Amino acid sequence: MKFQCQSCQAVFRVDDSKVPTRGAYGRCPNCRERIFVRDDLALPETPDSVAQAEPAFRPAAASPDQPAAPAPKPSPAAAPKPRSGVARERFRTTFMAVYALSSLVPTLILLYIAFQIIAPRLTPGQAPAIMDTLTYALLGMLLIPFLGFMLMSWWMRSLEQLTEKIRLKTSEVLQEKIQITEKNELVALEQHIDGLYDELQDKIDQLNAYSEQLVESKQKLSELSITDELTRLNSRRQFDRLLRAEFDRAARNKRPLSLIMLEIHDFDEYAKAFGIPAGDGLLKGMSHLIRDYVGKSGLPFRYGESDFAILLPEVGIEAAAETAQKIVDATLLTIKSVGRGEEPGKTSIGCGVALLPPGLADPGSEVERCRESAAKAARGKVFILPPKKTR
Repeated sequence: MKFQCQSCQAVFRVDDSKVPTRGAYGRCPNCRERIFVRDDLALPETPDSVAQAEPAFRPAAASPDQPAAPAPKPSPAAAPKPRSGVARERFRTTFMAVYALSSLVPTLILLYIAFQIIAPRLTPGQAPAIMDTLTYALLGMLLIPFLGFMLMSWWMRSLEQLTEKIRLKTSEVLQEKIQITEKNELVALEQHIDGLYDELQDKIDQLNAYSEQLVESKQKLSELSITDELTRLNSRRQFDRLLRAEFDRAARNKRPLSLIMLEIHDFDEYAKAFGIPAGDGLLKGMSHLIRDYVGKSGLPFRYGESDFAILLPEVGIEAAAETAQKIVDATLLTIKSVGRGEEPGKTSIGCGVALLPPGLADPGSEVERCRESAAKAARGKVFILPPKKTR
């Protein structure tokens, strides 16, 4: 017989001569997962049964002309059945019959002894007293087993009602309905509980998958909110958030904070002349230049459509102006290279550099002043703003 492991999909051949008559467990030689030799005749999972069944498995290459059919998905109803005990209906029925007979046999023996052996030897005066005692003893011997029989019957009815209630409840939850093939309450309970456990595991796996997707989506949204999608620089929103933080830190530590604003003049005409991909390439190339020249000492941002901002903590205005000039010179070369060497027309770049002194009431106003200077700056020039008077 050929079987297929549900975990690794490997095909195995099982030797019938090595399989017990009531079935066996085994472990897949490939992934070592426990599998059943026969779903309909399965032994309880014990070390002896596993050791007995494991030699029956050996790899079998699937024939190309007769591929092995995939095994059906195991269902909770295919769980192993107990071999004995109260869980089997036949055992319970036999137990109740034996219990009733064992309760009647002592009574019958007592009656036989009383009427066949004791009664003939009694005198007429002794018979009434002994018969009264014997009657009470017989009633006690019948009453106690009867009460035990009623208690066991009540327990079985309660078990049947519990099984039916669980069946009705699980039928509303389980996606795959469980088919009970025999009137066996404990086996039915075991199958329903196994089904609920499998369903719970599926839901937990789905919940974990949804949680991972949610975390990934949250990370992507967080990254998109602070990063420009085209240039991969920090966004305008991130600039507004970090400007106040860096300004307060510089004022607290009494360290300089410089600002560089870069603007590509007539960017729309450039994109119209050379195409939108060329315009995007210019922005990407400029972002790479900014990263190269600023390094880890500055914070670059895409401020607008064709505007860039750079915060330089602990950098004086002279060093900031030198860095800005290097970026401007390299950007002019990038404009020509992206345009395939053609004349870029009026397209150029302007730059404004400012020092944000600690006494500023609103650093945003200095940012706008520096941006206006970049827009008015001559082609390829860096305009250094005079320090703004503070109180």
